[in-house]
Amino acid sequence: MRKDCDDYVSTCATCSQNKKAHVQPRAPLGQFHAGYPMERVHLDILGPFNTSNSGNNYVLMMVDQFTKWVEMAALPEQTAKLIAEKFIVHFVVTFGCPLEIHTDQGRNFDSDLFKTLCDALEIAKTRTTPYHPSSNGQVERYNTIVLAMIRCFIEKNCRNWDRDLPFLSMAMHSMVNRQTGFTPNQMMLGRETIQPVHLLLGMPQYGQNRMTPNLWVKHLVGRMQKIHEFARHSLHTSQLRQKRDYDLRVVEHKYQPGDLVYKADSTTKVGQSRKLKSPWCGPFLVVSSRPPLYTIRGRKGDSVVHHDKLKLCNDRDIPTWIKRLRHALFQAESEMDESWDDLDDTIPYGVDFNVQGMFDANQPTFDSVVLPQSLGDPSYIHTPLTQELEQGPQCDTVTALDATSNSIDEPQNLDLGEISSSDNGFNGDIVDAELSSTDDEKRPSASLSSEHTSRYGRPIRCPLRYQT
Repeated sequence: MRKDCDDYVSTCATCSQNKKAHVQPRAPLGQFHAGYPMERVHLDILGPFNTSNSGNNYVLMMVDQFTKWVEMAALPEQTAKLIAEKFIVHFVVTFGCPLEIHTDQGRNFDSDLFKTLCDALEIAKTRTTPYHPSSNGQVERYNTIVLAMIRCFIEKNCRNWDRDLPFLSMAMHSMVNRQTGFTPNQMMLGRETIQPVHLLLGMPQYGQNRMTPNLWVKHLVGRMQKIHEFARHSLHTSQLRQKRDYDLRVVEHKYQPGDLVYKADSTTKVGQSRKLKSPWCGPFLVVSSRPPLYTIRGRKGDSVVHHDKLKLCNDRDIPTWIKRLRHALFQAESEMDESWDDLDDTIPYGVDFNVQGMFDANQPTFDSVVLPQSLGDPSYIHTPLTQELEQGPQCDTVTALDATSNSIDEPQNLDLGEISSSDNGFNGDIVDAELSSTDDEKRPSASLSSEHTSRYGRPIRCPLRYQT
């Protein structure tokens, strides 16, 4: 009785959509990190804030993943045009074009204008899954730091929060990063910038040995290479440590194509209480899987969702439209399997196409395609064709001239072509061929009748050495 009650409750659609799980799904931590400056830049919008005296409400965050270099730009609104303009002025003009830009799925970043900008600058554009900020964790971590720093500098009216953004960026550039072990100034510029504190403590004293400009540039390049190499090693060690700690609390579920799942609903509507809204929506059909990303299909189309935003659907009552989608998916997979089976039967793998399965049953074939023994082939096999050719009239060996380099090819490069034969011996006529010999004398040629063609309509050719 208890098992029946548990099964009845676990398959209730109303309970599945309105109750939160005690254990949240948690996929293993993925690992990716850039290994060179400007290889990957993360963008995000921070805000909204109170309208400042300058009329700004948002902050555009730009973070280089390898060097941890941060740039901030205040925005009155988060339109695609303003974001593209600020990105060009504050980042591209100074440091050049990055190889890749990683953002969330905001409409401003996925707009046609921003995509056109990336195409014009030849920048690869990637994005996170919906409502999963952990996929853009590099810039999200700096959002927390910037908010803490702004709270320390704002006044009571909170109208001057954008006044000190350039100075906050300057301070973060001089902070030693815990993962790399260097400051962003060292990673990006190869030196430390002059700070206001140097007016009190004096300038740092570097080596007193004077170097020529060329020697100084060589020394700077070598120094930056050593810094980047050490930073890559430190980042790799930090990633392994973070993954080890994160994966201790992994709760992963493997979904296969055809499974029914619910998706976490993080959207809110105007006039609707977030406390009373169902935390799950669906069900959806899993179309393809590439853990931790899954492609699900609903009434409005397909979407890619992260593993942590899904849970398995065990409802006993499944909507009719889901059943139809599931049936269509399984039918498409079965047809694909049948097509592969037909392909395997038509062209079996591991079979020599020249020997088996490529000629009609009534068409004569020769058992093997080998070079004559006179050309040094150790696998020479006597067939009626080769016996007839060996007993034929003798002629001098003709070397083929390369048409481009005028160099004499080796005899093993001669093309035997396709020659019709039968069990009674060689019946074919000699083809029409003209090859220049070493003394530039043309040999007589014989015309080939139209009946001597291959099954593909090409004329059958015979080496000149076998012509009379």
